[in-house]
Amino acid sequence: MRLYNVLSKKLITLLVLCFTSIALFSQNSILNEDFSSATGTTPPAGWTNNTVDGEAQDLWHFDNPGGRVVNYPATGTMAILDAANYSNDSMPEEVILESRYVECSGSNDILIMFHHWFVPNDSASVSVEVNNGINSGWVEVAQFTDSIGNVDYEVINVSSIIGGYSDARVRFIWKSNGRGWWAIDNFKVYAPLALDAALENISNPKMPFESGTHDIKVDVSNLGIDTITSLLLNWELNGVVQTSFNWTGSLPLGQVTKDVAIGFHNFVDGKKVNLRVWLSDPNGELDDNPQNNELQTNIYGSLNGTYTIGGTSPDFINFTEAVTVLNTAGIVGPVDFLVRDGYYDEQIVIGKINGSS
Repeated sequence: MRLYNVLSKKLITLLVLCFTSIALFSQNSILNEDFSSATGTTPPAGWTNNTVDGEAQDLWHFDNPGGRVVNYPATGTMAILDAANYSNDSMPEEVILESRYVECSGSNDILIMFHHWFVPNDSASVSVEVNNGINSGWVEVAQFTDSIGNVDYEVINVSSIIGGYSDARVRFIWKSNGRGWWAIDNFKVYAPLALDAALENISNPKMPFESGTHDIKVDVSNLGIDTITSLLLNWELNGVVQTSFNWTGSLPLGQVTKDVAIGFHNFVDGKKVNLRVWLSDPNGELDDNPQNNELQTNIYGSLNGTYTIGGTSPDFINFTEAVTVLNTAGIVGPVDFLVRDGYYDEQIVIGKINGSS
């Protein structure tokens, strides 16, 4: 009986430790929406897509009807309002994409996060609003009127508005006159842990870019309650570890430090570089949520000039390789492919080339 009691206590202790570990290290996302379940103009379940002002076609789309080239980390299906592609440029439009109800009663600290690319063209303006479902009405927490040159990352502290409420909502509002576009991806509503540094974006270089030496820059956010004052930014190129960068400063909850230069590299046009970046040791301690500490991507110097396909010592061994680089890296000048004699049994698709007119 005594042995049984001891084993029972050990088993209970082990289960408690397991559940504590799961609670501690799991992503603390209350809502994590990448729009992969959306189609056409039909948003994810529970979301709404409404035209307040404009014509029937003035809606958020999830199939990128204008074929916009939107860079990493916005990938796959995303929400996009492409007024320049399908709206009547003689009429104003106002279109709202609204989230489903979000349960935020479990924490008084709440952040919202998303990647986006805004190209206003003329008078377009966009905003983000939140509502706690009880007494606040809709509260604007962000507005953008200037063009964003590439995919950017936003972290917004909305604790004072929807923290502790069970029927919170978020909405994205587009206002324009048939010009410009706005793409949104990787939207999250997040309840922070105590210590949670996050590597959010490799901000430089962004394709297309000219070959040569470029700084490697990243965006780092604080998704935890404790202010972050130091951390290590580690990186490697094609599997070769580079010298770590020791960042120091003051990063409170919900804030982002952008374009932190951690090193540099000489990029050759058309040649793939695998870049891996990861952070460690925030405030000299272990991160409560290591799942958002690393990013990895392939980067190519963009094409500019004349390249050979096939034959001896070519720039590209076949059409597939050449078009893969073309579709991925884009161009920064005129590009010619010289095809050498050979047998090419391939199927290729040339998409909308980033950097082309």
